[in-house]
Formats: sequence, C-alpha cells, structure tokens
Amino acid sequence: MDALKLPGLATGLDTTSIISQLMAVERKPVNMLQSHQATAQSRLDAYRNINTKLMALQNAAKAAMGSSQNLSPFSSSTATSSNAAAFSATAANTASPGTYNVNVTNLATSQAAGGGAFNAGQGGGTLTISGPTGTANVTVAAGAGAQTIADAINADVNSGMNASVAGGRLLLTGKKTGAAENYAISMSAGPATLADLGLQPAGTDVAAVDAKLSVNGVNQTSSTNVFTSALSGVDITATGVGAGTVTIAKDATAAISAVKDMVAKFNDVVNTIKDYTKYDPTTKKGGILAGDSFVGDLQAKLTSMVTGAFDTRAYNASPANPGLRNYTDVGMNVQRDGTITLDTTKLSTAMTTYASATAGSASVYQLFSNEDGAMNGTTKVNNAGSAGVLGDGLANRLAAFADTMISPSSLYNSPNGTGRYNGALNERINGFTTSIKDFDTKIAQYNGRLDQYQTFLQNQFTNMEKVVNKLRSQGSYLAGQTGSSG
Repeated sequence: MDALKLPGLATGLDTTSIISQLMAVERKPVNMLQSHQATAQSRLDAYRNINTKLMALQNAAKAAMGSSQNLSPFSSSTATSSNAAAFSATAANTASPGTYNVNVTNLATSQAAGGGAFNAGQGGGTLTISGPTGTANVTVAAGAGAQTIADAINADVNSGMNASVAGGRLLLTGKKTGAAENYAISMSAGPATLADLGLQPAGTDVAAVDAKLSVNGVNQTSSTNVFTSALSGVDITATGVGAGTVTIAKDATAAISAVKDMVAKFNDVVNTIKDYTKYDPTTKKGGILAGDSFVGDLQAKLTSMVTGAFDTRAYNASPANPGLRNYTDVGMNVQRDGTITLDTTKLSTAMTTYASATAGSASVYQLFSNEDGAMNGTTKVNNAGSAGVLGDGLANRLAAFADTMISPSSLYNSPNGTGRYNGALNERINGFTTSIKDFDTKIAQYNGRLDQYQTFLQNQFTNMEKVVNKLRSQGSYLAGQTGSSG
C-alpha cells in the first residue's frame, strides 16, 4: 500500500501531526497580520460611525441655520383664525406679526347646468360647450341616452365641464371655480334642443363666481377659495361666509425643535467618541480608539466651535450694544463630559428679546446662522476688517467644521487663520481602507508560500516513508535468504 496514503506506516511517526505543528509555527506571522487587520477594521468601523454621526450633525446644523433668514426656523410664524368656520390661514416666515380683520362675503363656485327632464326621443345634433379652455363640439346621436352623452362630453378635453347623470337627468359642472370659468352651452345641426337634453331653462343654471373677502376693509377676490396675496406672507383659505380675525405671531416652536435636534446630534458625536475612547476598569482595557489623539482633537475642536464667542463686528462695525455673544445667552451649556444641555425657556426668552439685530446687537438668528464673509480656505478680509474673526454663527460653525472632517476636500478658516483641515476624517477612513486591502494582499501572498511549504513537507515525509519502507522490505528479504541457507 502506498505510504503516502497511510502516513507514518513505515516509520511509526505521526507525520500529519508533525506537519501540522511545523505549519502552526510558520503561520504565526499570518496570524499577526490577521490580528493587525482585525484591529484596523475595528478602528475603521469606529471612524465610519463617527463620520455618520458628523453627517447627521451637519444636516441638523444646516436645518437650524436655514438657507436664508426668511427660510430659517428662527423666523417661523403662525397664523390663528378666530372663526375657523369662515376661514383658515397659514403664515410664511416673511409675515408681519399683528391682528387683522377678515370678512368672507362669498365663496368661489363652479358653473352648474342641467337637471331638467331628459327627452329619450331626442332627435340628435351637436352640443357646443364654449369657454376659456376652448370649444367642444359633441356629437349627439338621435335617441342617445343621457349617460352616452355624458361620456362623450367627458371624453372631450376642451369641454371645460364634467358631465354626470342623476335620476336619468344630465348634469354639467365646471371643472374650475371662478367668474372666468363660465361656459356658453348651445345646440345646433339637428332637431334636438337644449331643453331635450334637460339643459334648459337657463334660469336653473348656476354661474361660476369668485370668492370675495376683505382684510382690514381692503376687498380681495380669488378664482379659488385660497387667497395668496390678500395679506403679505399669509395664505387665507375661505371655508364659509363670515367674519373674524387672523393673528400672525412669531413661533419659537420650530427654532427650539431645530436647536434641540442640533444639540442632540452634537451630543451623539461626543458620546460616540467617548464610548470608543473610554477605559473599562473591569476588563482593564481601553476602547478601540483609546489614546487616539485624532479623535480627542476632533472633539476638542468641535466643542470650541460652540464655546468661541460670537463677534458682532462680523456683521456690524459698531457694536455699541454687544447683545448676544455666546452659547450661554441662548440656554446652551457645555458639561464636563463635553455634551451640551439646552434650556429651552432661556432660548425662547432670547428669541423674544433679540428678535432682530439693532445697533450692533446680534439677533438669535445671527448668533446661530451668521456668515462672516470670509471665504473658506482664503485670507479674504471679512466684514469686521480682519481675517479669521469668529463672525460665523454657532450652527454655521458646526456645519462648516463637520464638513472639514467628512468632505474629501474642505477648508475652513479657524479663528487665527491656521489649523485648517482637508477632509481629515475622510482621509483617515481612506487610509485605513487602503491598509486593510494591503493586509489582504500580504496575507494572500504569505498563505501562498505556506501552501507551497506544506506541500514540500508532505513530499519530504512521504519520500522518507518510502525509503524506510524499502529498507524494511530489503531487510526482510535478506533475513529470509539467510534463514533458508542454514
């Protein structure tokens, strides 16, 4: 039997075990590479998680800023109707606070025609419906029923009216409301008359009319029941005839919600970093990023974006009244662990006290959203007359700083014009991703050499077994020969 199939048969050695032990020694460098790779993967996963948290913070900070003051949550307004049965209202951020008298005198309606007795023996002809959308000429066959005629009207896009049948009678209703949506109806080219179709007498028809209301005595009309220009920045929807008031007021709810979300996302970043860097006294081990100066520096700089004073000179060169200057003025407080608490009552009070900027005093909107004019990555002089002044608002700073971490190529002017970053966290993630791929290559190469070495050992031990087996066979043969000669 082939010794290769039964290792150790000739020598009595457990060659499989010997080879396994020799290979275990040779695999130690691979095990070390795999361990380093696993650590790198864990750190990469941690960086990616922090990156995700920073993206969420950036989005929350941008939401708190708004794309402009008129689209900022700090300018949010509410509209309250005193007579919901007559009208409702919604206010844009541009609406001016105040109470306005509203009187709805007419609702917008669409044209209505028909409902008269239908002559089943009508002799046919052409029904013409003419109005703002065009003219529809509907062929009416002699003896055609009301539903057939209704279907033909509805199939013509130029009719401007919807047709239906109720109790065997033909009804026409305008597709749109407003005085401009009245249609002329006539019958020609046949013996049938409008009366045969139940569309006469004309006195039973209802004309389309505009909605009418007044705001503080100023009359307004609308082809629909929605008035988009009766009051600047306010949409009023008429729901019935009646009078009342609409009160426009600034609403702190949206801003408080936006700031709360931004603070929550900020704390999420801080707590995530804390989890990755903390020391566990039970296991006597640190987190996967324990001792990592990069994330420690990231958290410190992130906190500095909040704690740095807001320089009102960035938007007004004469700060006679500095007004709001820092995060504590709007109820934010940084805790010892780096997280932030928010006093929403203080924030709401600040929004009332500093609703707008006057004589160098920053409004709450500016404290969060101001842009100082300095271009990213340049030394362009900002409005304060010097580069790097902390004129950016708190939310603006957080959004910009997050961008310096997560974007491939982002620069941000720090207070002293230095310490700029080029997608630092993004670069770190890319670096670890490359390292992990390099580990894969090295491990694959090493495993290839190990496979060759294992084959070499197996061949060597097999050859040894063959030699020993041959020697034993020869010994047995010689012993046999010696015995027979005796």
